[in-house]
Amino acid sequence: MIHVSQLVKYYDGLKALEDVSFHVAEGEIFGLLGPNGAGKTTLVGILTTEIKPTNGTARIKGIDVVNDPLAVKHLIGVVPQHRSQDRKLTGRGNMLVMARAYGVKNPSRRVEELLALVGLADRAESRIREFS
Repeated sequence: MIHVSQLVKYYDGLKALEDVSFHVAEGEIFGLLGPNGAGKTTLVGILTTEIKPTNGTARIKGIDVVNDPLAVKHLIGVVPQHRSQDRKLTGRGNMLVMARAYGVKNPSRRVEELLALVGLADRAESRIREFS
């Protein structure tokens, strides 16, 4: 399911990851633990295609995160620790930004379907900062 081999990441000469390798089988539960500065955020950024490694490989279900990031994004879901919405945009606007970023086909139609599904179609034009 997830295969990481000899991942290395440098930021301006500082090594954030050094030779990280592991495998997570399908259905297996995996926890990523370590002290501040250990490279957890960098590793997750690589696995979610937001950061390119300096060296090494990472694959999700056999798909390389560097060579085919869009295919990887179709396989994964990410719940960020901090808010990722633009609080000045509307609910619809935020959903459209994310749909386009993840290559959702027919993003406008899909956003309308999801707004209706979760019962927020009537609040679609409200700014995120107005939501509880």
